[in-house]
Amino acid sequence: MYFFGHIGITLLISFMLFFPMLFALIGSMLPDAIDKPLFLLGLAPSGRYISHTLLFVAVSFAATYLATKKVTAASALSLGVLLHLFLDMEHSVPWFYPFVDYVFEPYAIIFRFDPFLISAEIIGIILLFAIVKYGTRLDAARSKLRSKFRK
Repeated sequence: MYFFGHIGITLLISFMLFFPMLFALIGSMLPDAIDKPLFLLGLAPSGRYISHTLLFVAVSFAATYLATKKVTAASALSLGVLLHLFLDMEHSVPWFYPFVDYVFEPYAIIFRFDPFLISAEIIGIILLFAIVKYGTRLDAARSKLRSKFRK
């Protein structure tokens, strides 16, 4: 999955679940923000390493909860990380590392036309634009929608 696809799908799902979208957005990028630099610096065997694991999902939840004392913020960030892992399943994801040994093979980034990937990228770009441009109106609409579901 590419950059905007991770963001778009995560924001769409967090919007529907009424999760804080900023934390979900951070979570959707966190695995690549950690593992890719480690790989480029030669400190990790692949671009999918320690933060592309279920252990990291749990650690990110705990760290966010300890920092914010908000379950919804921690859940949103963990959801973003977990969705990132699911969206990366096309290539190998070391789900249970370090408890299970994996062969970490560097993979080539290949840009190809895939309708799902292109759609996800377009959704991501549109949602990012909408949040930046119409953030307060979007929050108001989401609050109204949320109050209707609570009745």
